[in-house]
Amino acid sequence: MTGRNILMVLLVLFSLAAAPLSGYSEDLIEELHPDPVRKGYQFTYIIYLDYDNPSSVGITAPDFPIALKLVRGPYVRSYYLASETGKSKKKTKITYTFAALKTGRYILGSFKIKTPRGAFVTVPKIVSVGIYKNKKIYIPFDSSWVLKGKTFYTGQAVPLVAVVENLPDIMIFDKVGVPLPSNGLFTRVDDPGPITDVQIGPKKLYTIPVAGYLYTPSRPGKVKIPKIRISGNGITSFSHPLYLTINAPPESIRSTGAIGDFKREFTVHPDTLEVNGTVTVSVEVEGTGNLNYLEIPRLNVKGLTLIGEKDTQHYSGSLEGYIGKRGKVFTYTASSEGEKVIEVPPFPFMNSGTGRVESIPGRTVSVRVSGSASNSGESSDPLSSFSPETVAGSSSHVKAGRYLDAANYLWLLPGPLVFLVFFFAGKKKATLILLVLISLAGSRLSASTVKDGISFYEKGAYLQASGMYLDALKEYPGSSSLYYDLALNYYKMGMTGKSVYAAQIAVRYSPLKKKYASLLHIIEKAAGVKYPVSIPVSIYPDTYLFILSILLNAGAFIGVFYFIRKKNIYFIGMVLLFGLSVITLGGLIHSAYQWHCQYGIARYGTVEVKKIPRDSSATGFTLKEGETVSVVNSSGGYIFIENGIGVKGWVKRDNLFIFGGKSDPYKVLTGIE
Repeated sequence: MTGRNILMVLLVLFSLAAAPLSGYSEDLIEELHPDPVRKGYQFTYIIYLDYDNPSSVGITAPDFPIALKLVRGPYVRSYYLASETGKSKKKTKITYTFAALKTGRYILGSFKIKTPRGAFVTVPKIVSVGIYKNKKIYIPFDSSWVLKGKTFYTGQAVPLVAVVENLPDIMIFDKVGVPLPSNGLFTRVDDPGPITDVQIGPKKLYTIPVAGYLYTPSRPGKVKIPKIRISGNGITSFSHPLYLTINAPPESIRSTGAIGDFKREFTVHPDTLEVNGTVTVSVEVEGTGNLNYLEIPRLNVKGLTLIGEKDTQHYSGSLEGYIGKRGKVFTYTASSEGEKVIEVPPFPFMNSGTGRVESIPGRTVSVRVSGSASNSGESSDPLSSFSPETVAGSSSHVKAGRYLDAANYLWLLPGPLVFLVFFFAGKKKATLILLVLISLAGSRLSASTVKDGISFYEKGAYLQASGMYLDALKEYPGSSSLYYDLALNYYKMGMTGKSVYAAQIAVRYSPLKKKYASLLHIIEKAAGVKYPVSIPVSIYPDTYLFILSILLNAGAFIGVFYFIRKKNIYFIGMVLLFGLSVITLGGLIHSAYQWHCQYGIARYGTVEVKKIPRDSSATGFTLKEGETVSVVNSSGGYIFIENGIGVKGWVKRDNLFIFGGKSDPYKVLTGIE
C-alpha cells in the first residue's frame, strides 16, 4: 500500500471516530416524554444509540437538579429498528425515569456514553415542570431577589432587583407588586438592568430583571424584604422573601451617615458686605450613594447670625445608588463690622466600592463686614421690620363658631317667611310684617375697649405683654391682630412653638393680610423648619353664613316686591340673588370642611415621631419645634400625623399644639386645652 493510500485510510478512520463525539450525531437521538411535565408526575428521558451491544455500554450521568428525583435508571436494553428494506437493525436504548418535584425549568446536563466503538455526548435538555390548569400545563415563573453586596449599613442605599430566570422567550410582565419593608425607605428605580441569556444546546434561557429598588434601612438589625408578586401571560408567581443583616455605620461617619462615592463643592457670596447685609453659603455634595439619607453638617460660623436654611436636591435612583446632587444653602446676616470666619467641617463617608472610610477635608473662609451709615444702627433680629398692631374693637371679627349652631340658621328664614305670609295673608299684613323684620335686623352689637400690651412689648416686658394680649382675647377671641401680636411676643420669649401657633391662627383668621403670612414664614425659617404643612387659605364659615343670610332674605324680599309691582327688574334681581345664595352655600360647606380639619404644631425642642403608637416603638423621624403637621387620626394618647412631604407617624398628644376643628386657640395657649 502506498503512502498516499495509507493517509487516506487514516483520514477516513479519524472522521468515523470523531463523529460520535458530537452531540448532534445521527447515531444518537434523545427523547423527553412528556414535555412539559406536570408537577408530581413522572417523565422519561430516553437515549437511542446506534450501537448493537448494550452490555458494553458505559454511562456517566451528570448531577441531577434537586427538583428532579431519579426513580429508575439507567435501564439499558436492545431494541430493533426496521429499515426500508424490511430488515431489522439492532440498537441500544437507555431509559431514565424521573419524578418532577417542583415547578420551574431545569437543565438536565450532558450524559457521556462510552462504547468500544467510541464516545458519545448528549446535548443538555431543558425540563419544564408546571401545574395543570384549564386543560393546560402552565410553567410558573422562577422569580427571586438578586442582591448586590454582602455587608450593609444603616442609611445605605441597598440595590435590590426582582428577576425572573429560565424563560424560553423575552416577555413583558403585566404587574409587579411588593409590600413595603419595615424600618426604612423603599424606592423603585427606572432601569432594573440588562436582560441576560444562557445557551442550552440549540435553545436559550433568559433572565429578565423585572423591577429594581433601593432600600435605605433606618436602623441596624435583621430586616425582611417581602416576597415579590409578578404577573404575566395569565401566570402569577411569588419569590421567596429576602433577609438582610443591617450593621451600624462606623463611628467615624456618624456626622454625615454618607455611604457611596462623593465630592463636595463650597461657595460663599458675597465675600464682602455691610452691617445687616446678608451672605449666602452654598454647600453641595455630588456623587453616587445615599444622597436621600446623608446629612450635610452645619457650618461653624463666628460673628454671623443664621437667618435662613434651605435644602436643595437633584438626584435620581439607579442600581448603583442615588446619582446626582444634594446641598444646603445657608443665609447669614452680620450685626457688627470686622472679619467673620466660616468653617466648613470635614465630610467623612464610607466608600461603598472599597469599604474604606474616606474624608473630604474641611475649609475655612472669611468675609469682611463694613459699616454703613444707612443700616449700622439697625438690629439683626429677623423680626425687626415687624411691630405690634393696635387692636381696634370695631374691626375685630369674633369667630364664635355660629355656623356650628343650628339655631343661627333660623336667620335664613325671615325673608322666605315674609314671602309666604304675603302670598297667603294678603298685601297689607305682609307689608306690616316686613317693616317689623327690617327694624329687628337693624340692631347691632357693641364692642368694649381692648386692653393693649404694646407698651410692655416695647419695654421688653414680654411676659406682662403676653398676659395683656391673652386677657384681650377673652373679649375678642377672633382678633387676628391679637394673635399676630402674640406671635411676635412669643418669639421674643424664645417660645417658637407658641409663636408659630399664634401666627398660624392670625393667618387663618385674616388670610388676605400678607404681613401675617410673611411673619409666619420668617419664624419658621429662623427655627430651621424644613417641611411645614401648607394650610389651605379659607374664609371663616361664619362669614359665609352671614352673607348667605343677607342674599337669601334679600332675594325673598325682592320677590315680594315683584308680586306687588309686577316689574321684570325685580324678578331678575330675585333670580340673581337666589343664584348667589346657592354659590355662597357651596362656599359655606367647603369652608366648614376646611376649618374642621385639624393641624398640629410641635411644642418644644425635638419631637420624636414613632412608627406605632407605643412608647417602646422605634423613632421614624423627628419634628423641630414650630413644625406644622396635619392631624390624620388619633389613638389613646397618640396622634397620627403627616408632615409636609407626606411622611407619617405617631406623636404624643402632649407634644403638639392643636388647632382646627373644635379646638379653642385661647384655651390651647393658656394651657386649659
